[in-house]
Amino acid sequence: MLSDNTCATATRAKVFTATLDRYELKETLGTGGYGKVKRAVDRETGEEVALKLLYSKNYLVYEDAKKYFQNEIQEGVAELDHPNLVKLIAYSEKEFTWRKPSGRTYKALFLAFELCASGDIFDLLCLEKYSEKYCLYYFKQLLDAVSHMHQSGLVHRDLKLENVFMDECFNLKVGDFGFTTPVTQTESGSMCKDTLGTPAYMPPELKGKDSFVEYDGEKVDIFNCGVMLFMLFHAQVYNSVQLKYGKFDTSIPLWAMKPSDPLERPQYWRYYPQSTTASPAFKELFVWMTQRDPKGRPTVEQIRAHKFMQGECATEEEVITEQTRRLTIFKAQQAKKLAEKAQAKEALRNWR
Repeated sequence: MLSDNTCATATRAKVFTATLDRYELKETLGTGGYGKVKRAVDRETGEEVALKLLYSKNYLVYEDAKKYFQNEIQEGVAELDHPNLVKLIAYSEKEFTWRKPSGRTYKALFLAFELCASGDIFDLLCLEKYSEKYCLYYFKQLLDAVSHMHQSGLVHRDLKLENVFMDECFNLKVGDFGFTTPVTQTESGSMCKDTLGTPAYMPPELKGKDSFVEYDGEKVDIFNCGVMLFMLFHAQVYNSVQLKYGKFDTSIPLWAMKPSDPLERPQYWRYYPQSTTASPAFKELFVWMTQRDPKGRPTVEQIRAHKFMQGECATEEEVITEQTRRLTIFKAQQAKKLAEKAQAKEALRNWR
């Protein structure tokens, strides 16, 4: 552990309601279908936050955004308190009118979260894949976050690397709880009804299902975690294997391969060149977590007991060194893109 303890987790403060006037909006950190996320400063405390503005000129999209908002602030979700979960700090006390710099106005809501200073892990993964010891470091933190949610009676239902952020010491923080829901424990599992999630991460039981088919939400989260582990090591989406049949390329999801155990089908793994360096334990755990039958997928405790989890794990110092290197490269690339965009705008302005 680092001696200065710069990344110690603060005591959880009570979530409060506020108006947008309380925050000074800074640069945009990201955009999405429901709005954008901006860095903001609390005028009363000086605290920096990630402020998610939910708005849309499309009425139907905005109605979906309001459902997303309610999920984020619902009882149980708003109070989540774990070092590997993004904390909600405040939210808008009521709907308000937001004026963009262009002058256009929108109905809007906002959510203020703790600021994850190192961004999301997906951006750094895009530079190059991680070795197994770094995958294990982050996978352990991911399991801790998911385990805490499940023990709190919640399932995330949209676990993906794009929803995983990092603090200033590059510790993992799972966020984006817009699809999170309480679950009812039955003999069949933690059952959910409405089908939500990101298609590329969805397990087979959700493919083509309507919103009235029950499924085990915890097993969906486990499948998603398996996909995320795969992507950390391979730096590519797990179900984008291209098999050529004549003139056509057909995308074949892993779980559609037969026989069901890819470990007995070496020709499957050759579509992922990085797999030549993957350990048997890594492959075995991944296959177990992403198998077609959700009842056959492991629990969090079974995963923790798997031999892959006992392997070499990166130290905190190693992670900080590696991720600092990657973040420096990423920021330089982003600065170059912004400069090129500004130059293009200036050239167009001069041409006119």
